[in-house]
Amino acid sequence: MCVWILDPLALNRLSGTEAIVVPRPGLWSDYWLPDLCGRGIAIAPVGDDGPADNSRPLAIFPKRHNPRIVAQRGTFTVHGIDETPINRLPLVAGDGTSARSFCVEIDPAARDAMWAELWALGINKASIYPEPQSLAEDLKRAYRAQ
Repeated sequence: MCVWILDPLALNRLSGTEAIVVPRPGLWSDYWLPDLCGRGIAIAPVGDDGPADNSRPLAIFPKRHNPRIVAQRGTFTVHGIDETPINRLPLVAGDGTSARSFCVEIDPAARDAMWAELWALGINKASIYPEPQSLAEDLKRAYRAQ
């Protein structure tokens, strides 16, 4: 099993912007999807305040309308016209900077021990998936452990 870790700021630097994008109406990110990034579309310049072009993936902050997205505090990637999976892209710029992505291999035999350690740190299903079903599963686990 592998958990991929990616530095979103470093990814965006490779795309020509210095920030993680927060999609808002009227921003250059509106032009990233879908018309300028479809299959068979040529690489296009995006603008002075955004990435140099629409060929590479871009890390964005999603809108925070969903409790899961709020709880997980993650970013998403929006892919440009290059359909290559992100783990197969050459994530190094001409100046040698890197998107700093790597895979953390997890031994399947260590799963239960990792769950116990995460539980002790307060990371459980309800903290990641804040829904009644997750809370119920966490309660069942807590009462089984006693």
